[in-house]
Amino acid sequence: MPAHHLILSLTVLCLFPLGAEASTVEQACHLNGLRSEVRCGKLPVPLNYENPAAGTLSLNYAVIPALRSDGPADPLFFLAGGPGQAAVDVAGMITGAFSEVRQQRDLVLIDQRGTGQSAALRCGTPDLPPFASVSDDNTRQLIGECLDELGADVIHFSTANSVRDLESLRIALGYEQINLYGGSYGSRLGLVYMKHYPQFIRAAVLDSLGPTQIPIGPFGQSSARSFDLLLAECEANQRCRDAFPQLRNTFSNLADRLMESPVSTEVTHPTLGTATPFDLTFDVLVGNLRMLLYSPHTRQILPLVIQQTAMGNYAPLVGVIAQTIELSEQIAVGLNLNIICNEDFPRISAADWAQDADNLFGGAASHRPWQLLCKDWPRYAVPDEFGEPVVSNIPSLLLSGEMDPVTPPSNGEKALAGLSRGRHLEVPNGAHTVTFHSCARDIVSDFLNAPEKLYTLDISCLEDTPPTRFMLTLNDGG
Repeated sequence: MPAHHLILSLTVLCLFPLGAEASTVEQACHLNGLRSEVRCGKLPVPLNYENPAAGTLSLNYAVIPALRSDGPADPLFFLAGGPGQAAVDVAGMITGAFSEVRQQRDLVLIDQRGTGQSAALRCGTPDLPPFASVSDDNTRQLIGECLDELGADVIHFSTANSVRDLESLRIALGYEQINLYGGSYGSRLGLVYMKHYPQFIRAAVLDSLGPTQIPIGPFGQSSARSFDLLLAECEANQRCRDAFPQLRNTFSNLADRLMESPVSTEVTHPTLGTATPFDLTFDVLVGNLRMLLYSPHTRQILPLVIQQTAMGNYAPLVGVIAQTIELSEQIAVGLNLNIICNEDFPRISAADWAQDADNLFGGAASHRPWQLLCKDWPRYAVPDEFGEPVVSNIPSLLLSGEMDPVTPPSNGEKALAGLSRGRHLEVPNGAHTVTFHSCARDIVSDFLNAPEKLYTLDISCLEDTPPTRFMLTLNDGG
């Protein structure tokens, strides 16, 4: 199944018995993006914790040792997002962002079950043109083939079992207490872990929050909010305003044209240089513009992409799609669908979908993949209390980006309500997972060094977060 055709559109418990304690198998290894040797390991965990005799899967992890040998014994466990991203695959990026934390603490990167080398829920990719559209019937056929390939065991790849895996790994590695970083979906995984194993958590950093009480999937309102903030920022910037006059109308007219009559043409493949079929629909347009909203570094080209696409120059948009496809290959689509179709989709009412679709950006475009793909996905039981707010007194630093298109700051405020020792910071001009593109990384380091100083942290650097530096022409950086 072609991950990019799905991910371009998806934009992406009770106390548990753990069973018999297992031991890890470790070896020295080298990971992409890291010069130094680290430790890589495998931990066998039950596929089904309710029936440990039914078999195991191998949980993949890496330990990036602290640079100082006399540092504290509590590491930072890194929980990646998606759902479907493997932390070990992006070790270089993580280590760069958490370089100050690593001075004193080990970084433990975990491929959550269903990702990376932890029995990833991936499917074969049929030979389809990379920029051609996939019909609803064809997509459902691909999902059926994917499920035939993955088998019935997909029902055991849940947030609940990932939490059990984390606790199994903590025990196996011998840590009495750990610190948590969870970004995007990883923040939800972190919250659920905090709910069930609070005594083993020293401090938690939750970035771009997806709390359990807010279902993942309805991104219409949050994306429209982010897009409107970008338009307002461009209108307030004289150079951007001069380069892209009437940008709102340009987008609105382009969107109307595509809803009435999608474009089927040929484009030059951005890497191969060959003529390639390209189907431009309204959903393709807004899905990729939404992806640009995820990062300050990509937000800067969004007005230019809209302008050029409206003029009939599809090369910039095709380049965006190519980059999105590359990023989507990091996501295990099967796990993404498995969790959202079971833990989120059933909690979204028809009224919720309708309210979320009432926006001037993508309308219901972000809904259609879930409504189509979740129809055929296998179901597993989710505890009734799963959607209740997590209540905890663990020192918790919550981070949100002002411009985030999928986990807006309001998510952080809702999560904060249950955290009696929590603090929520909104990063001006920040987007998704702000630790990776702002001075929030320094605040995270200070917090982990002294969680008791949560409310007196020096956050003055956030006031200096630069505004978007828009790209004004195809040859000009802005």
